[in-house]
Amino acid sequence: MERPATPFTPDAPLRGFANPRHRLIAISGAAGLSGGIFYARIGSDILGLPPWLFAGLLYAAVIGLSAAIIFRFAPRFAGFVELTALSRLLIALTAAQAPDLAAAMTSSPALNATLVVAGAVAIRTVAASFADDRRGMPRLALSWDVGRVR
Repeated sequence: MERPATPFTPDAPLRGFANPRHRLIAISGAAGLSGGIFYARIGSDILGLPPWLFAGLLYAAVIGLSAAIIFRFAPRFAGFVELTALSRLLIALTAAQAPDLAAAMTSSPALNATLVVAGAVAIRTVAASFADDRRGMPRLALSWDVGRVR
């Protein structure tokens, strides 16, 4: 029996960009966009910049640098970093529709981080279930150690 895929399996059924530079640009761009969306409703200036622009640039720089370090020293997690970028963007778009949720998330970094990682795991699980379905395995199994259907 082969070992089951986990969210941390390199190049698991959800494949990303082949070129690491393209991965880094996409992750930084998604992070910048999500940071801008999260802080779009704040009305003051930070260092002479609108808060959404400052937050977007800060998110893109910090998350892009973190992603570059992960790509270099822990390439096994590169796919999961892509999923967290997608999850962060989806959560930011959701928060844009619900101002109370956006306020709670910008005031609580722990809540924000928990939702981003949980979203990434959920995206990975759904993507793996569709890939497993194409291979004839049960769809949306509740356990990671599902064997092949014969």
